[in-house]
Amino acid sequence: DEEPSNAELRSSLIRLWIEVNDLAMAEQVLVAWPEAPAGLRAVTRARVQMQKGDPGGAKEILAQYLQTAPEDLEATEFLAYLLTNDPPKLRDFLNGSPARILS
Repeated sequence: DEEPSNAELRSSLIRLWIEVNDLAMAEQVLVAWPEAPAGLRAVTRARVQMQKGDPGGAKEILAQYLQTAPEDLEATEFLAYLLTNDPPKLRDFLNGSPARILS
């Protein structure tokens, strides 16, 4: 609150709220920060959708974002996690992804 223009602090604050599983607070910070990085916005919104019991919505958010930023590792990893219950979709997604999850 004391440094509202500090993007690094805002990003850290959102990640802290996610880490302690307070997605309502993470979403609140995100809403108040329209200039948030697109990747952070997509992953946070997807996590909120998961908490609301909407895995399809979470997958859609990440899939749409990854169309514009296919090498975003964090979004790729999260979408891969969400696809673990559908091995053929997971395999197809990972085979088509330019992001390298496994080294």
